Amino acid sequence: MNKLVSAPSPATSPGWQHLMEAATRETNTEGLAQRFLNAQDALMDEIEDSFQAAGPSERQALVIAMNSLRELSRLMQIPKAEVRAKVGPLCDA
Repeated sequence: MNKLVSAPSPATSPGWQHLMEAATRETNTEGLAQRFLNAQDALMDEIEDSFQAAGPSERQALVIAMNSLRELSRLMQIPKAEVRAKVGPLCDA
């Protein structure tokens, strides 16, 4: 019996999820911008490669992730006191 074997999807090493998590957990301000750029590049690659084939929930997760990165990048440009005023206790968590 012939079995069709699907080709494995290209490995994203490390995946966009891992890079995004690393960016959001980075505490060193020196490396923060680069972490965000790495996460954004990996996320854009994922969107370009799989957006059409992804299901609705996967597409939504990709869009939410990109919007989150953009908002966090914007917040990085705001002085810390203003971020605390806008976000409240969440920025201390």
